[in-house]
Amino acid sequence: MQIAAGKAAIFTLRSSNRGVLMDKGGIDWDILRRPIIIFCICLLVGSGLVGGAYYFNDKLSKELKRNKSIFRSISQRYLDVDQEERLLA
Repeated sequence: MQIAAGKAAIFTLRSSNRGVLMDKGGIDWDILRRPIIIFCICLLVGSGLVGGAYYFNDKLSKELKRNKSIFRSISQRYLDVDQEERLLA
């Protein structure tokens, strides 16, 4: 950053004006509009992906717990029948 005539100044990004100093308040929004829009769209898409991943992770975790519970119940019944058969034999 350079100080010119007591004011903070920055370089513009315009190719036709490369190296020309501007006042800090004179940001060239025409150049920054597209990157800012793309950045906001990327933020929206990213937050949607994170939210979707959390939702499906939570849903699948609940389903896994339910299936494990069913498996343990069936397994225990099988072991009980096997134990009963051994007692009768």
